Amino acid sequence: MVSAAAREVYEELRLEAVSVTRLPRYDHNGTANAHRVCLVEVKGEPILRRFEIEDFIWWDQKETVAVLPHVTSILSKMRAVLRKQA
Repeated sequence: MVSAAAREVYEELRLEAVSVTRLPRYDHNGTANAHRVCLVEVKGEPILRRFEIEDFIWWDQKETVAVLPHVTSILSKMRAVLRKQA
């Protein structure tokens, strides 16, 4: 899983993974798909290959951005943990 995350970040954005940490407590198991969550520290600047990704942003979660339901679920789990830690 960890090596797959590093490989995908490189293939999709040409970013080199410096470290990858699995975060299983945030995984999402939907009815059609399962999503495994990793924290990936990278170096470099993203290079978009248009046949892979059309657009890219660094999202600070302050601005409203359309996301799919599984993303909302994962972020809700993360926020709940962060609130407990605060």
